[in-house]
Amino acid sequence: MLKLKNIWKVLSVGLLLRHGLVSVTCASSDFAIFYLTFTIFQLSLFFSYSIAFFFTAFIGFVGHSFFTFKVQFNSLRNFIFFLLQLCLGFLIGFIVLNFFIQLGIRVEYSKILQLFCTFFFNVIFGRFISFRQVN
Repeated sequence: MLKLKNIWKVLSVGLLLRHGLVSVTCASSDFAIFYLTFTIFQLSLFFSYSIAFFFTAFIGFVGHSFFTFKVQFNSLRNFIFFLLQLCLGFLIGFIVLNFFIQLGIRVEYSKILQLFCTFFFNVIFGRFISFRQVN
């Protein structure tokens, strides 16, 4: 008979919940910062996107390193792959955001759609490359 702890570990439910918590925190911060800088301070789309992205990227790196994947900066490899993930995520996200805006979707809704789209890239890249345990 499997113990509850073993089932939890096998299903990785804990990992999913921790990833979800950090991701929701990052997405909420990203949206709020983007919205404020773009609509209130009227910065350009690129600068608003950049400020929000890099602020929440820092939160995401620390949150996923210590809380989600618990790698605790154990490797330069993790950091280098996170930088690659960061650059690719930045590029993909800005392209996706522009795409939705060009379709005529309001900026607020475009940002939400962009966050959902890039979430899947970040989960896969983070889980299997950036935050993989190194022995």
